[in-house]
Amino acid sequence: MAMQKRANLRLPPEINRVLYVRNLPYKITAEEMYDIFGKYGAIRQIRVGNTPDTR
Repeated sequence: MAMQKRANLRLPPEINRVLYVRNLPYKITAEEMYDIFGKYGAIRQIRVGNTPDTR
């Protein structure tokens, strides 16, 4: 369902905003993050830092 919503909401290429979110569950997936944060606006990319170095 989130994939369908993302396809409809595209940001213009000149808009770049970065938001760092901390204290998320270590095993959270990008799909879960799209579901959580996507209701607040369009999301172009999510990068999840879930390698052992980011713990």
